[in-house]
Amino acid sequence: MQNGTAQAEPGSVYRSLGRASAWERVGCGVLDKSGRSVDHRDYLAPTYSMVWILAGRGVFQDADGRHHPLAPGDCFQRWPGRRHSTVLDPQQPWREVWIDLGPGLHEALAGAAILVADPPVWHPPRLPLDALLALRRDLEAAGDGALPACFSRALALLVAAREGCTVAVAEDPIEQACRLLGEDSLGRGDLRAWCRDHGLHYDRFRREFEQRVGEPPGRYRIRRRLERACALLHAGERSISEIAALLGYASPYEFSAQFRRRYGRPPSRYRPG
Repeated sequence: MQNGTAQAEPGSVYRSLGRASAWERVGCGVLDKSGRSVDHRDYLAPTYSMVWILAGRGVFQDADGRHHPLAPGDCFQRWPGRRHSTVLDPQQPWREVWIDLGPGLHEALAGAAILVADPPVWHPPRLPLDALLALRRDLEAAGDGALPACFSRALALLVAAREGCTVAVAEDPIEQACRLLGEDSLGRGDLRAWCRDHGLHYDRFRREFEQRVGEPPGRYRIRRRLERACALLHAGERSISEIAALLGYASPYEFSAQFRRRYGRPPSRYRPG
C-alpha cells in the first residue's frame, strides 16, 4: 500500500455527467464499515463499482453462489444485474476505496470489453491509493469542463487494476464445509453461525449438503471424527483417554459409545494386534 493511508478518511464524491439521469455519474470515495457483519445480501447494484480493500476481511458470494475470500489489497466488482452478497468480519476494521460509474458509462465500457464481469474478485499487483484519493479530491473541486479529464483518470485506474492481476480462488461452500467438518472445527451450532456469516440459509444448505455428500453435516462430521480415531488407534501411540480428549469428546465413555455404535465394537478391540 502506498503512502497516503493516513489521508484515506471516509468521504464520497459523485459528479453527474449530463442531465439525462441522476445515475449517470462518476463517483469515488472511501468508506469505513468497521463492525458491520453483512454489507449487502442478494444485492442488485444499480451502478457499477470497483472496490479496493484497504483493511478488513470478509467473503464475496457471487451470482453463482461461489464464495470468494476478501483480504486487504483485493479488488471486487459490483456488476449491475448480477446478484451478490458481501459478508464482513465484524471483529476486524474494514475500510475500502471505490470508483462508481453510472449505467450508461458501464454499458459502453462493458460493450467494448474494457470492463468484464469475471472474475468478480482478484488481487491487483498494486493498490494506487494516492491516485484514488487524488481523483476523489479533484472530482469534488472540478468544474464541469474538467469532468471529462476526471473520467479519463477513473477509467485508467479501472483498467490498470485488471492488468497482471492474480485471481482470488473461490471455494465451493459445500467443499469448504466438508473440510471444516473433517477438521472437527464446526459443530452444529458453529455450522449455523458459519452459514449465517457466509450469507447461506442453514436449512437449504443442509439439504444441498446431504444431496451432494450423501449424509447430513452432523453425520458427516461424526464419521470423519471416527475415521481420525481409527487412524490414531492404529498408530498405537495414544491411550483411548488421550484420543477421546484429542478429538473433543467429553469423556472416554462418550467416545467409546459412539465408536461402538458405528463399528460394532469398542475402540479397545480396534487396536492392531
